[in-house]
Amino acid sequence: MELGLLALSTVAGVVVLLFTVIGVYYVFAERKEKLEDKVKSSFLKEKVWGNEGVINGKDLVFFELYVGDPNSHIFSGEIKYFDAEDQDQRLTFYFKKINRKKITLSVHQTIGWRDVGQAKAKLNFINPDLFKITFSKGYGFSKDRFMPDLPCKTHIFPHKVHVDVDVADKAGIPQKNASRKMLTNDIIEALSPERNYAKVKELLGVPDKVMKDFNVFEDNDEYSIFSANELKEITSDIYFLDNAVLKVTTIDRQAIYSITVVGYDDQLKIPGIYYPCDMYNNTLAEARICQEIVDTATITSVRTIRDSATALRTSIGPPFYKYITYFTHGHLDDEENPNYNTLVGNEILGFCLSDSNLAFYIYDYELR
Repeated sequence: MELGLLALSTVAGVVVLLFTVIGVYYVFAERKEKLEDKVKSSFLKEKVWGNEGVINGKDLVFFELYVGDPNSHIFSGEIKYFDAEDQDQRLTFYFKKINRKKITLSVHQTIGWRDVGQAKAKLNFINPDLFKITFSKGYGFSKDRFMPDLPCKTHIFPHKVHVDVDVADKAGIPQKNASRKMLTNDIIEALSPERNYAKVKELLGVPDKVMKDFNVFEDNDEYSIFSANELKEITSDIYFLDNAVLKVTTIDRQAIYSITVVGYDDQLKIPGIYYPCDMYNNTLAEARICQEIVDTATITSVRTIRDSATALRTSIGPPFYKYITYFTHGHLDDEENPNYNTLVGNEILGFCLSDSNLAFYIYDYELR
């Protein structure tokens, strides 16, 4: 009798233990599923990711990763970049699997409409706006495995500065958020500092964003013509245009104080009267920093968690009495003992034309 009760008790204990193990398994499985849903949703909620602007980054190749059909369980997309010879290159990628905080993608080269070659990319979730990405060769021993001509390891975060129309169509990126207006050299001229602020809405309509703003340089008080209260009232309108991002800054809502332009159009120009570099064309596609700018400029780094640039501010004498600040990729390598001559030849990614010594940058967080 006692043996029977002991056996029954043992069986009951085993059953209870089994149900406990199953219960714990389902709890951990549910947590894992929720974590993977969060990681995957964080990646898919942004249509474009890229590595340009990584603080202290050493990447020599910048790429953008376009997510297509984000509502699909098995999503895909394209990776776009320029190679060492400045040739436009594109790779395709497909979702393979997710394990906790890691998403694995298969990456392929293309010939016409066909995918060829095998590589892979692993995305490691850091936070909803930041992933670590690692590229490597494809699986197995196939002869068509390849290593993408991209940084082996880097970080990517959402990019919303410029969307290639062809890629956007393929990736299903909605264009409703983008303005249909184009920035032209005539509009840049019309919105020069001291012009009527009302002219901005007349030409471009309602801005996409309106934000308080601050000077890139730390000399607000030195030679400033504005009071502390006026500096607190600085406001910028941001326009996401088809070929550029434009920031129009005002202090009194009556006059334009400055305009900041980051363009993607070969025809957009830095106003010729402000650009002194005879050896370079003054279009944003070709303009570079020359020695004359470096010799006369006040120079500082622009650095945030997602921004890395250098600002070079110069003044223009009579009869214009204006300031222009040029922005180039990457902050100063040694800010305590900088060698400014290393900036000569750097590409100019944008400029700020202002009425006095305040200058305003277009930050990554302002593009969200």
